[in-house]
Amino acid sequence: MINQLVLMGRIKKMEKYDDEIVIESTRPDKSKVTVHVVMSDNMLKSVREYCTLDDLIAIRGHLIGGTYMLRAEAEKVSFLSTRAENVSDEDIINDIEGR
Repeated sequence: MINQLVLMGRIKKMEKYDDEIVIESTRPDKSKVTVHVVMSDNMLKSVREYCTLDDLIAIRGHLIGGTYMLRAEAEKVSFLSTRAENVSDEDIINDIEGR
């Protein structure tokens, strides 16, 4: 069985003493999905240093089972963009996809 995950979304929660962040992603039908992402201390340190809430990031990793929910465990984090004035999520996605 293959357990791989690629997730792109905006950081919605990033607590100083948590070992995870929460990312919100938009589905094609415009509904929102929220994913809790666990990562190593070094990765988390980089995310806290370079990102703020609402920044766009991409996660490559795998799913892990929790007591009450599935979570993602990050193997790689890519910093895609910070939210700039007058730039929408669709503009950033189109830029990434080369449209």
